[in-house]
Amino acid sequence: MNIVGFYEASTLSFRLAYLWRSEYIAARGSFVSVTPLDRSTNSDHQFARIVDATGRWDARINLNINKCTSVFAEFVNITKENKTTYLEFENNFAGALDVESRWLLGTKWTF
Repeated sequence: MNIVGFYEASTLSFRLAYLWRSEYIAARGSFVSVTPLDRSTNSDHQFARIVDATGRWDARINLNINKCTSVFAEFVNITKENKTTYLEFENNFAGALDVESRWLLGTKWTF
């Protein structure tokens, strides 16, 4: 689910977005094989790698200086939301990805 709001005028435009992703299996066939500590049994157990649900905020600001020049700033993952994975069940933690915010500043010229 995505919710996006924007404002646009001749000199200024602004976009703010909330992006939500529900939990999902990391990839088709993405299973982890776990061998039991008790090696008296010969059975491995396979668990699906699940990525937990997450939501993030993104924003973009654009300022038109004149007909040919504009400057912009883009901010991705403003709230620094992390990705957490687990194996099959939520109490079976598999890992976390520390996702930092990304900021981009730039200029555009039209000839």
